Amino acid sequence: MVFCGKPSKACAECRAKRTRCNEATPACGQCVRAGRKCSGYRDPLAMMFKDQNSKLSGKLKSSTASGSRSPLTPRRSSHSFVFESSSDLQSELSFAPGWEEQAVAFIFHNYVSEDNESASSRGLFDYLPALYRQSEPGSILTDAVTALGMVCIANSNRDSALLNKAILKYSATARAVSDCLGEIKLAKQDGILISVLLLGIFETNASDRPRSMASWLQHIKGSISLLKLRGNQQLDTHIGRRLFVQLRTSIMANCIIRRVAVPPEIFDWTMLAMQHESVDQAASSTLVFIMIRFSELRRNLEIPDYASDPHRVVSDALEIDEMFYEWALTVPESFLWTPIHIAEPDEEVFADYYDVYNDVFTAGVWNSFRSIRIMLHEILIENLVILCSSPEYITPNREILSSYKGQIFTSKSVICTLTHEICASVPFYFNYHRRDTENFGERPPVKALAGYFLMWPLYTAAVAGRVSAQMREWIAGRLKDIGDVMGLKHAYALGALAAVKREMSDLELEREKADCWDRYTKESATKDYQSYCDDFIEA
Repeated sequence: MVFCGKPSKACAECRAKRTRCNEATPACGQCVRAGRKCSGYRDPLAMMFKDQNSKLSGKLKSSTASGSRSPLTPRRSSHSFVFESSSDLQSELSFAPGWEEQAVAFIFHNYVSEDNESASSRGLFDYLPALYRQSEPGSILTDAVTALGMVCIANSNRDSALLNKAILKYSATARAVSDCLGEIKLAKQDGILISVLLLGIFETNASDRPRSMASWLQHIKGSISLLKLRGNQQLDTHIGRRLFVQLRTSIMANCIIRRVAVPPEIFDWTMLAMQHESVDQAASSTLVFIMIRFSELRRNLEIPDYASDPHRVVSDALEIDEMFYEWALTVPESFLWTPIHIAEPDEEVFADYYDVYNDVFTAGVWNSFRSIRIMLHEILIENLVILCSSPEYITPNREILSSYKGQIFTSKSVICTLTHEICASVPFYFNYHRRDTENFGERPPVKALAGYFLMWPLYTAAVAGRVSAQMREWIAGRLKDIGDVMGLKHAYALGALAAVKREMSDLELEREKADCWDRYTKESATKDYQSYCDDFIEA
């Protein structure tokens, strides 16, 4: 059995015509209005797991007949099965009927397995199989994988009992990680760092409340400390470098959200890691250097002396934007995307086109570029408006004033373009380009990895000051889809914030929690504090 995500429950006729099905009985409303026969509905639970036993058995039989070992056949080591690839491990685990085994299969399918469409495209945790098969059952790493997989399946199935089991597994694993951090030798192990990262992703899956963001930030802060403890030696191995690059993305987002400087070690380690990188990987690392500059700008805006000098802010922002522009002109050919125009409007496509990329990681790099550049031009507009309107700064020089107004217009146009490009990437993540038009529009199941990459770019686009209400509503709908289809509950919280165009920083979350405590001590003597805090933040 292989987990395939949450399928559509619509009737075959509505799926083929891509119309919204109200799933009424005995026939849906669309079929009744069109005067056609409604074929009824599929069992969603049965569709979530594909039985591939016969397929795998056929491969094993053909391998036996030919006298060669199938790539799906595990080979024994002294203490465990060893598999040839991540898909092999996923397939073998999928034979087991228990929820824990299904949870592991979910993670390997959604976050590890290679994309069959592109041999160069690998999952977020493509290094995980090698470490997982070396770990003993019940180890911290295996428990972290299980906890994350269980919460994902619980969300997709709306299974509260399984969700409770996942939370218990998460809590026990978090305590075990905490115990290991006291011993330097254990704390330096790859498995501990990966477990911290997995537990952070658990937070984005388990809660649809804004406080899950603060919990995720705490996990990233912890991973920064572990990276510093591991030092330069972590870059000596392939897994160590992959771990660093993956965590670097989260650390950059963490620092930008919190408006703090990126640790200087990130720059140094990126330089060291680039010695081992391909051309495509080096292009992503080069973008990191520009993002570090932006993070410094955002941090400096918290300093009154700097923030009160709009001339300096505008000058620095324009310099950074020029660096972004030059990076976009020099990316490898594999980074280029292909626009696909559609003949008829479709609710899955915001405009009349969508973009197809080489893989989800290239799309992710571009959306990171767009998200940061949107924030950069928001800063430019804010400070240019001050220079154009504040009596303290306004200049009598009409040429300079005209250049300020021209840059405001340019920045608004850039934001408009970037937000549309983020929206145009969404259908690609949802496998819209891989629909089988001759088979009712069926497509490969959407992986949770897609939602992991999409949530923050969509949220950034939605809260930008120059987007239409129509785009904001469409983005909120896509974030809801990520929560519904991929089980990433944090997307619900981001969708709610996006709908009201509200930016949420960890500082704001801390203020809300402090406010919760003040109100709790005054108003409640019966409810426990955490429940009170949850209810207050949710309200």
